[in-house]
Amino acid sequence: MALVPARDHLGEFLLLLESTNGRDKVARLVQYSAKALKWRAEVNKAPEDTVKMWNELMASMSLVRKVLRFFKSLAVLRQFRAAIPQDPAKIDLALLLNLMAKLCLASYFFWDHFTFFNKIGAWKPKDPAQLEMVNKLTEGSWLGEIVCSLLENIVKLSNLSGLPDTPAVAAARAAALRGVVRNGCDLPVAAHFLKLGPFATHPHGHFGMLGTVSSAIGLWEMWPTVIVGLPSSRVKVIALKK
Repeated sequence: MALVPARDHLGEFLLLLESTNGRDKVARLVQYSAKALKWRAEVNKAPEDTVKMWNELMASMSLVRKVLRFFKSLAVLRQFRAAIPQDPAKIDLALLLNLMAKLCLASYFFWDHFTFFNKIGAWKPKDPAQLEMVNKLTEGSWLGEIVCSLLENIVKLSNLSGLPDTPAVAAARAAALRGVVRNGCDLPVAAHFLKLGPFATHPHGHFGMLGTVSSAIGLWEMWPTVIVGLPSSRVKVIALKK
């Protein structure tokens, strides 16, 4: 008896965890969820042990993500080089913003190594200003990547607005819209970490919620689709969204 192919959700989750990016996305979702829940526990005057638990979970996930990002700046720089066309005339505004975002992301990953070594005690600068500068370079690079990516997706939406509504155009438009929402959520989070203006004193739990939303979108974007075929063939057709 032939069976209709079906989704293998457990297989999808396991496939996601096989990739470094997938584990980073899961850890990010846990990290920002813990940040929001820590704030909620503080507001509700929960026991100190509860607040401490969420804080330690948030801190541990942050360190896990820093390890997963070791030398990732090299991979981003290779992507940057591969994205540059041989003909400079083909570099439009969207591609230029994409290249700028990649440079900022590579810078973020590079400086993030120093913050990790400081967290574990391997690097302790005598001058606190040096650590402050590294933190600003790290978070400033992330903010630059967010701004460039946000503008890139806005430009893409503008370019797609005049095209016929085909399935390919609809998919590209949906991806660009998700990029706008995701980066729009991350923008105030980066500003909070940089302590810019009112973002420095705003309740940190709100940024945890924004980070949770952007993390969920990023996780959904790279969630794989595993289709289980006929039992006789034992074949799984795997299609990655991203």
